[in-house]
Amino acid sequence: MRDRPHGYTIFLASMLALYGITGLLKGNGAMAVLVASLLIGNASSIVPRLFPGAHGLQFAASQTTGIMQDQMTFLIKSFFFFLIGLMFPTDLRQIAMAAIAVVFLMVMRVPAVLLSTRNMGLGKKEFWFLSTAITRGLAAGVLATLPIQAGVPGAENLAPGIFAVIVLSVLVFAIGFSIVDGCPTSQRSEIYRSMSGTS
Repeated sequence: MRDRPHGYTIFLASMLALYGITGLLKGNGAMAVLVASLLIGNASSIVPRLFPGAHGLQFAASQTTGIMQDQMTFLIKSFFFFLIGLMFPTDLRQIAMAAIAVVFLMVMRVPAVLLSTRNMGLGKKEFWFLSTAITRGLAAGVLATLPIQAGVPGAENLAPGIFAVIVLSVLVFAIGFSIVDGCPTSQRSEIYRSMSGTS
């Protein structure tokens, strides 16, 4: 189905089928889809290592695929942030623990950025921009709901705590992003490229 008009639609259908079949077999459907997507997306580099001489096909998104994916992403993210609002904790203790976790992420991010960008010659603003890019998102929220689905005792408090971490980390990034507002547009685009390669 590669490069066929409905190839991407069939790919999405196969991922839904994989999710359902994995669930029926008492497995983790979300992780199955994540692993399958990673393997398919990186097939061009993985396949030659597993099978010397073979050539894996690289996934290429068409314009139609991009439009469809943008629409689906918008719907999923809209639902996700609506869910975050519903499940955001009202317990001050959980919010405080989430704040501590975000501070920990921030502290650990600094040496990670230092190590990953030491030969890139980034300036002070770029460094702090990358250091504040600690936002947690959809993946963290989805994984936080899995223990509840598995019936793990006490897991009902995990998802609200993770959602608090997501909201607070987004706020930290929004504040950090304001550092970039004062730099020229050309320099800002360079920062974005650096972030996409290291975040």
